[in-house]
Amino acid sequence: MRGHPISQRRACVLIGGDPKTVRRERPPDNPDIRLEMKKIAEKPAPGHKSYPYLLRKLPITRPNQVWTMDGTYIPMARGFIYLAPVLDWLTRRVLA
Repeated sequence: MRGHPISQRRACVLIGGDPKTVRRERPPDNPDIRLEMKKIAEKPAPGHKSYPYLLRKLPITRPNQVWTMDGTYIPMARGFIYLAPVLDWLTRRVLA
């Protein structure tokens, strides 16, 4: 693949990294320098407070005990719509 431009995501996949947890660092004055991948998922931003995961040891045994929310954009012919369902964890049913 020498001489062919590839995306940052493809470079991460080729070197065995996860494209969601790495970023490329390349000096702006020399674009020919090899890409160096750095993990950024483990480092919170300065001053960012981290919270514990409260559901780790909680047994989910009945409906309406734990809800979750997800969001996604859905492309349409003109623009997009935003879908934001509320789900019950045990039954996996859409509540709202």
